[in-house]
Amino acid sequence: MNDANTSTALIVTNDDEPTLANAPQKAASALPKWETTARERMKAAIRKFSKPLADLVARDANEGDTRLLVTDMLCEGFGFDLRPECLGVK
Repeated sequence: MNDANTSTALIVTNDDEPTLANAPQKAASALPKWETTARERMKAAIRKFSKPLADLVARDANEGDTRLLVTDMLCEGFGFDLRPECLGVK
């Protein structure tokens, strides 16, 4: 064992629950701004496409319809542009 890599934590038992003496403090918002924005964008896309998805399930849609819905959801939620005809790629 390497004793240099091990750290000793002092446990304080002043109250009913033991705690670490030098416990790290968390920031008020633990998530980065980009992650919060991405989560909100995905929530909005899921809300937007939940009814069309339910319609596809109800009418037992084929694979092509499902692919279009998934592509639209990826474009809306993640900001992808997966359709090559939109890009002009041949």
